[in-house]
Amino acid sequence: MTKTVLTALILSVVALSAHAQHDGTLVVANRAGGSISLIDLPTGLEVARLPIGPTIPHEAAVSPDGRYALTGEYGPNSAPGRHIVLIDIVDARVIGRLDLGPNSRPHTVLFHPDGQHAVATMQDSDQIALIDLTSMRVVKTYPTGGREGHMLRLSPDGSRAYVTSRGAQGTLSVVFLDEDRPPVVIDTGRGAEGLSVTPDGSEVWVANRQEESISVIDTERLEIVAEVPSHRFAGRVDIGSNGLAVAPNGGGGGGPV
Repeated sequence: MTKTVLTALILSVVALSAHAQHDGTLVVANRAGGSISLIDLPTGLEVARLPIGPTIPHEAAVSPDGRYALTGEYGPNSAPGRHIVLIDIVDARVIGRLDLGPNSRPHTVLFHPDGQHAVATMQDSDQIALIDLTSMRVVKTYPTGGREGHMLRLSPDGSRAYVTSRGAQGTLSVVFLDEDRPPVVIDTGRGAEGLSVTPDGSEVWVANRQEESISVIDTERLEIVAEVPSHRFAGRVDIGSNGLAVAPNGGGGGGPV
């Protein structure tokens, strides 16, 4: 399970590898350093640091089998990125790089549950991309219907993508990956950013960064069914396999970055 941490500009997101040969490896996106660190948890030692480039990575994800990791070149506002990067955790090396083109700026890249595909946000074009990881090519793109799609999560079966858009009033887009169906866009709150899906897939929780709220969306009815109080500027929420939700205390600046 991906575990999100807020550590100013040093660490963005960490993910845990459960591969049999590399059990307990922490995958860390170093925003300021433009790299990915692999940390051995039993010893606490960094075993490798892989350069990604000056277009800083913000997020990291680990494949279902724990062997591979993905990250995206997000970059600062002045120099947005355009690549996603595939990493072999066991061999500690970059094994693939895909150019999503101009006006993409991928922020979140996740493995599909089938382990053969990935889904990435293309924030600056208001789309998401379905990617074949064997050929490292885009299979299909989908419009989100929102503005500045930033964070992405998948339903447990991989049939839906949930995308938060921070632009305008703040929305959650429900994108149907296996259906010829337009996205459903739900207004949640200003600065909609962090989100998480419950283990059974019945709810999506959205952290509204510019408000003091977390919106709870029923995935059957596709509507907000509850509002949970939160701290202002809390830009992440994560729900564990035990059903407990964790959100940061916020306090890290006002505008989206």
